[in-house]
Amino acid sequence: MSADHVPSATAIINGLQKRGGGFYIHTSGADILLDLRAEYQRPPGKIHIFDDWDGVAELTSLPDNAVHRNVDKIVLAAGSDTLKTAIICPSTVFGIGRGPVSRETKQMRDLTRLILKEGKGLQLADGKTFWNCVHVHDLSRVYVRLVEEAISGRSRASWNSHGYYLVENGEFSWGSVCARITEEAHRLGVLISDETRVIDMENKSIMAPAGRSVTNYTVKARALRARKLLGWSPSQSTVEDEIQNIVKEEASALGLY
Repeated sequence: MSADHVPSATAIINGLQKRGGGFYIHTSGADILLDLRAEYQRPPGKIHIFDDWDGVAELTSLPDNAVHRNVDKIVLAAGSDTLKTAIICPSTVFGIGRGPVSRETKQMRDLTRLILKEGKGLQLADGKTFWNCVHVHDLSRVYVRLVEEAISGRSRASWNSHGYYLVENGEFSWGSVCARITEEAHRLGVLISDETRVIDMENKSIMAPAGRSVTNYTVKARALRARKLLGWSPSQSTVEDEIQNIVKEEASALGLY
């Protein structure tokens, strides 16, 4: 994953610098916004809202122990008058991609697969932790807009220390998503009940296959920069709209449907 791969970022930067500069659009991820002090111990208290407009300086100076931060720092340090950098930081990505290789997004599918394998609905604690999300097609249009700006030479986009773009289209609670997956799986006949088993924090490892974001972390972000500067506006379906297809496809892959 490019967000964590130092050699890739370093090689790209070295190559661009040898050619006299250019543009480097790097992909980070909303895990960088996690409060690692939570360490799965308890639901969050006061929620901090990140934004990439008034709060861009905070995003470019996050603690060194933040997830993805090591590569973010390399990209940010490389920015100059001749080498312009931008960091795109999406939250939970859902939907089917249009590329030839990796077309399926991960987090919702991992959670669905875990529930199907366990044979019952699962929810960690009170289920009130939440996360931002964005459809992969809406996300791709942020890249397109930045590339268009780079090619055209217009000055609408911001780069380097101000070139940090959060990408989101609202938020969802993990509890409601777990319930929706369970209901749909029961409707399809691949779960015998639509009841949900509540996992207490002492047994949080049961949820680990679904990924870090499900296990008691909360992220709340506001993507303002792409909206203000690039005219970006998300238009695709919501994550709840996608759950029916995700459940059907994952159940089929497991031989349950």
